[in-house]
Amino acid sequence: FLSSKLNYQKVKDENKDEYQKKSILNYFYVRNNLYLENLDAKSELTLEQIDSETEYETKKKFVEETLKEILFDPKTNKEYGVSLGPVSNDYIVKNGTLVIGFRYDEYYDYDDNDDSWSDKYDARSDEIYEILPKIEQEISEKIKIPTKVIQYTDGSVLLENGMTM
Repeated sequence: FLSSKLNYQKVKDENKDEYQKKSILNYFYVRNNLYLENLDAKSELTLEQIDSETEYETKKKFVEETLKEILFDPKTNKEYGVSLGPVSNDYIVKNGTLVIGFRYDEYYDYDDNDDSWSDKYDARSDEIYEILPKIEQEISEKIKIPTKVIQYTDGSVLLENGMTM
């Protein structure tokens, strides 16, 4: 999205939901509930020692070794749907799926006239509709875990105060 000519703006920190606030990326973040209790003692110790100074390769290896474990609810071996947003099929995924949230400030240029804003919004929506499935497929093939990229909007996230935007 950095190379897009459609000028995406990142969400202001005060408007990010709890998941997006924890991401080091501007537009993408892990949206899953993670089951850290699935980690063994050695992995827990490693996790406790990882910080901003830890080498990238060490972090990468840890994620590769533990991601499948922490995506699955330890209480069940059954397949079921998980809702990760408002009540809508757009936000329901099969358990064990890595969910990447995507969100940008869709209203930052709302001061434009209605037609101009609407045209920009439609162009961004078209681009997102085209790009997100490609990202999904690329990640899924690379990490060998089902992956879903979901676009979140101001109306689909809860802020710290429990309210939507």
